Formats: sequence, C-alpha cells, structure tokens
Amino acid sequence: MSISDAQYRRWLERSAKAPRCALFELTFLGADPDSSLVSGEHKVYISNMPYITGGDDDPAHQEFDYCVLEEPSFTRRMGEQLEGRSTQSYGELIISNECTLGDDGQLLEAGVREDWLSMNWDGRRIRMWLGDPGWAFPDFRLVLDGRIVDIFDPGGYKIGFRISDKAALLDRPLMTAVLDGDGPEAGQPMPLAYGHTLHNIRPRLIDRVDQVYRISTTEPGVEELWRSAFYFENPFRVRENGVPLAFDLYMTGTTIGTNTMTTAPMLHGFVENTRLRFYLSGGDALPAPLVVGTDYWVIAAGLTTTDFRVAATRGGSVIVLTMNQVGTPYIASTGWDADPANGTFQLAGNPAGTITCDCWGLAFGSGTPTQINTAGEVIEEALTSSLTNTPLTSGDIDAASLADFVALCPQKVGIYVTERMTFADLLDRMVLSVGGWWGFSRDGLLQFGRLDLPDSATVPVYSFVNDDVARRSMKMIRRILPRAEVKLRGHINWFPQDPTAGSLDSYERAFYAMPYEELTGNSSPTSWEDDPASHLGAARPEPMLTYLSNSTSSAETQTEADRRADLMQEPNMIFGFDTHQAVYLLKIGDPVEVEHPKYTGLAIVVGLTERIRGRSQVEVFCRKQAVHPETDIPEAGVP
Repeated sequence: MSISDAQYRRWLERSAKAPRCALFELTFLGADPDSSLVSGEHKVYISNMPYITGGDDDPAHQEFDYCVLEEPSFTRRMGEQLEGRSTQSYGELIISNECTLGDDGQLLEAGVREDWLSMNWDGRRIRMWLGDPGWAFPDFRLVLDGRIVDIFDPGGYKIGFRISDKAALLDRPLMTAVLDGDGPEAGQPMPLAYGHTLHNIRPRLIDRVDQVYRISTTEPGVEELWRSAFYFENPFRVRENGVPLAFDLYMTGTTIGTNTMTTAPMLHGFVENTRLRFYLSGGDALPAPLVVGTDYWVIAAGLTTTDFRVAATRGGSVIVLTMNQVGTPYIASTGWDADPANGTFQLAGNPAGTITCDCWGLAFGSGTPTQINTAGEVIEEALTSSLTNTPLTSGDIDAASLADFVALCPQKVGIYVTERMTFADLLDRMVLSVGGWWGFSRDGLLQFGRLDLPDSATVPVYSFVNDDVARRSMKMIRRILPRAEVKLRGHINWFPQDPTAGSLDSYERAFYAMPYEELTGNSSPTSWEDDPASHLGAARPEPMLTYLSNSTSSAETQTEADRRADLMQEPNMIFGFDTHQAVYLLKIGDPVEVEHPKYTGLAIVVGLTERIRGRSQVEVFCRKQAVHPETDIPEAGVP
C-alpha cells in the first residue's frame, strides 16, 4: 500500500469534482456467468468507471464492468435517545441494463442484464472500495461491507439494488437448541444464564421422576456455571413458593465429647440424611476432619432442633471432631444436589409448589472460573459462542471498540434468556443498561460505545475548520432539554410471583411480587442554573428498568444514574453541517473538533451521511455555553 492514510484523507478533502472510482463486488447464489450449473455463491464485479486489477492483486486481473450509474449514499445515526441501536440507511445502487431498440423505439431484445432480476441476491454480501482510478487496487479503501436486501427494476432500462448493513443478521433467535427430557416445557428454547447474579429465576423441569431442573445450557470443558472453593453451589438458593428449601446458618460451637455441632440463634430444622456442605466465613479452618466442599449427612443420633451430628456417607459412622472450631465456619444446608458443569440441579423430593432459585451466570474455566460479568462480555460471549445461533464471527466485531466498551462500562449485569429473544434484543438490553449504543460501521464491523461529553484531555480524531464547512450549512438540528432527575432500577426479579406459603410475611410477599429488587439509583442533577427544575421543560422520565446486577448494594446503579444526570444536566445540542468526503474516515461516537462561528469546541459524532458525489453531512453532539443576554434586550417601556 503506497497511499498512506494521511494522503488518502487529503484526497478525500479535495473537491468533490475529483475523480472517485467506486468498485463493487456483489455476491449471488446460482450459476456463474460461464456455466448453467447452480453451484453455490458467485461474484460479479462492477464499477462507475473502467478499472482492472493487477496480476498480484486479489482478485487478479479482474475487470470491473463499467455499468454503475448511481452510487449508494450511506447514512448512520445514533438512536433518538442517543442510546441503543444506531440506525443505518443506504441509498440504492443503480446500474445500466442496455437494451436493443428498433427504429421506432420499440424494445427488440431484453437488457443485457435482464437475467439478473431472476437471480438470488437477497441477503448476500456486497462490498465497495473507493479510490482514484489511477491507483493500484491495494491503495483503495474498503468503505462498504454490507448485505443486498433485494434487486428491483426502476424502469428506464436500469437495474437497482437495495442495500443494508449486517444488523439484519442479528434479528434472528439467540437460541435454537431446545429443552430435552420429559418436563412440561420439552421442546421450548433452552434457557441461557449470563452475568453476575440472577435473582429468582424459574428453572425448567426436565426430569419429572428424579426432579431434575435445568438452569442453563452449558458447554462442558469450556464453560460452566460459576463456582469456586468458596461458592461451590449453583444455584446458591432454591425456593418453593418463595420459601427457601435450604437456608444458611452460622455454627457457634462444637462439642468434641459428643461429636455435636451447635447452631444459634436460629433452629436448623434438619432431618436425617439432609446433605450438608461447609465453607468458611471469617474463620481460618474447619474443625478436623471436615473438608470444604465435601458432602456430609445429618444422622439421627443426637439430632435436636439446635444440635446435630454428621456422617461421611448416608447412614455412615459419626464424624469425630478432633479440634476446637477456629473462627466461624459457615454451613450451606441444601435440599438439592447441584451439577454446575451441566447447568442442572436435583431436588431431594417432589415439590408441591413453584420452584425458583438464585444462580450465577456462565463463566470460563474450572476451579475458580472467570465469570462473564459486564455488558460487553455478555455480548461477546453470545455473539461468538457455540451455544448460540450466532450469525457472526469474531472477525465481524470491532475488537478494539468492544475492548474499550468493556473497560468503559465495568458494571455487573445479569440476564436470563428463556423466550425467543433475538441477538438485537440482547444487544439493546445490555447496552441500554450502561447507557451505551451499538451499530455496524460501513466496512461491516460491529461497534460499541457510550455517549460522554469530551473534556480537555480528549484527543479529537479529526478537526473541522471554518473552510471545511459549506457556506450557510451549519445549523442547530436539535436542542435537548435537561432532565430534572434520573431514576434507574436494577437487579431484576426474573419470576415475579404471589407466594402462597403461609410462612412468608407481608414484606416477603411484596418483595417477590416486584419486578426488581430494591436496588434503585436516583439522581437529581445539580444542573443548569443550579436547579434543573427551574427549566420548565426539564424532563422527569419514568424509572428505567436496567439489567444492572449487584447483589450486595446499589452502588453501580447509583453511579450510572449520576453519570447520566451529569450528562443531561444542561441543555445539549446537535449541530449539523455539509462538508467534504473526508467523513468516510469517521465513525459514530468519534470525538471531533469544530471551529466555526456558530460553535467552536469538542463534540461527538452522532450522525453521518456519506456521498461519493456532492457534499457529505456530519451531525455532532455538544454542550454550548449558556448565554443570558441582558443589555441586548430593552426593558419594558424603554424605547
């Protein structure tokens, strides 16, 4: 490549009348031009001016058919709320379809490309390169990697192609695998658990005889539900009609003489052959010979409401305690057997009510796996995992953009996929939880970001000076009024229910009926003129339900609420202007510098319209300094 990026930028900045050679590669399914055999995907090469590649190029010695009459334009824009999915729209690619006409103007022979209207183009790939007709092919830049929506006949002996980006590929179900077993939901989509903690999910019964429930699909050897030396059970809590089938106790002492363990202040309620596992909570060791993570069984001998003894096996010999307890070991009492590697658990008996549980999401590795916690990690796993019906590969994802998104948005999230959710739905739910956006670039890479106002430390990727802005084109497209408050709700209750168990009090009943736990982020911005409410148009939107998941505090939810409040604490603006073709170098979310009498400063690109011929357009998000004119406005009654 002899044309550097800087030289390419200067070439784009030149007059739009400079020759712009657009080369297109279109894919179709069917017979190739030299054969009637339908043999898979084939390609055609067309352009808006004559061009042939070199012998060392890929493709080599390829002649591009000079038939393009109108090149497509590209418009990309953040969503209306500057969050979630960015929108894409494409102009149409129009090519000639020369026909043979008689002296009277009547059509004698169909167009030379008439058969193209019958070929299978829909959903196939289209690529476009842009460069100077005198350049070698490696010096062209790929400016479009998208999909053909359909082919159409615009009349006038022409053929048209409608184009889209790859986002249409994500409107497909996340899961196609279905539940097995003899449960009532056999054949329904397999559940999938992602994230830090999932509260009160409804697992799926897959074995009615042995009472086996599935939490999530897994991939043995690669992924398993999170577990470690201290958190060995998944699920870590199981309920029947809201009442825990197992509960946690602290041991307050051991009596070596009688081999008895004591719990206080609560009653344990164990019965013979209750399975127990032990782990530490502040202590240095368990009383010997107890081992962390090993199964033990309560035996009938010495069993009271507060004291109990354990055996190494069902009906086995009493464990002999040889030393005093050090610290306070923590008992996990379970009425189920968990199989984290396979995403299932088994109840000790047949339940009479609805079974729900709390669990961890999928993770990598064994022993102490790396959990998939953040929105970016969940997205990456869903898009690249063999567990899902993914339409993309890692090569379709902008790795640098995703890595930056993961670092920028470290909040823990959690999502339980049970319905026929699409990939696009998953991406929307994840990025909206952290105030982000997603979309495809022209060159076909999936990108992510978060809208933040640039500060003095921000390095712009491009600078627009006054001469770059077409005369009288700079205008304020939209004024975004401030918000008087921001409210976020997190840590979803995945199965709101009205428990019937008599042992639950009114608070617990109300708790399980709520769609979220009581982890709420509220923020009142210290905004424009010190009080956002002084702006009569300041918005007070309804609380936003997010997928933020923090099982111990609402700190992450509150932090995100504060960030959004700060971003929207003053009137923000979107300016738009016409400029040269250098916008082909920009991406949605890029920080740019603008120097113009209507606005000067740093801004964020939120919209682009790129054209090969004519002017392109840019839209930027910024905060313009508030002005309070006094001397320019005459007082009442003063001429």
